[in-house]
Amino acid sequence: MEDHYLTIAVAVLAGILIDIFYAVLKQSVTRVLHLRLFAALVTGGFCLVYILVLQFTYGLVWTIHLAGGAVTISALVRLLLTYLLVPVVLEEETTE
Repeated sequence: MEDHYLTIAVAVLAGILIDIFYAVLKQSVTRVLHLRLFAALVTGGFCLVYILVLQFTYGLVWTIHLAGGAVTISALVRLLLTYLLVPVVLEEETTE
């Protein structure tokens, strides 16, 4: 049962980080760059917080390259998924 408290702490820390990103970026469909950056930062930030909490509580056997790569790949995948949400064609129409 004690492991559940760790996931609550991760969710709270990641939620605070996501709220900060939301307040700073103020993304919308018309501000596509901010939307894409927000999506990548949310996913990367959540993974980073989770890996850091695991590292400092239990200790991970992952190398820094593996942990950093996991965070980077998750952020890049979310960034690419934003191209499905707001296609480039729609992006060009909003700039005209």
